[in-house]
Amino acid sequence: MRFLFITILALVSVLRPHEASAQTDYKKLSSDVLALVNEHRLHNKLPPLAMSDIIVSIAATHSRNMANGSVDFGHDGFDDRVSMLTRKIKHAYAWGENVAYGARTAKEVVNMWLNSPDHRENIEGNFNLTGISIARGKDGYLYFTQIFCKAKP
Repeated sequence: MRFLFITILALVSVLRPHEASAQTDYKKLSSDVLALVNEHRLHNKLPPLAMSDIIVSIAATHSRNMANGSVDFGHDGFDDRVSMLTRKIKHAYAWGENVAYGARTAKEVVNMWLNSPDHRENIEGNFNLTGISIARGKDGYLYFTQIFCKAKP
């Protein structure tokens, strides 16, 4: 019995740092996506976007739901996400959303979006806030959600 307990404890100790590492990697990947999006915006003489923790939390739910298959890949539920965010962010009046899967790096996902007219329009849109989140699916793919917001200061 003691051996089993030690083995389970050892496994938990090994798994938890990996989970924390994955979350740290996704946070870094999200920051890299934001840096590339803002680099593109600045190149086009547009103001940079600021990351909003409130928007990140809603984007995270959508990325996780797509990754685990509880919703189809895409924008289903966008109006619900906007309703939740509008209640939390004062003076918000414009919204956009980009989703992607299959990219492995920030550069890949941003290039995918920039090569799509609708996604590029969001990146170059009249927004000042954003939230980016990434989740890994059972299929091994990364699922990205970036939500854009325009709010009065």
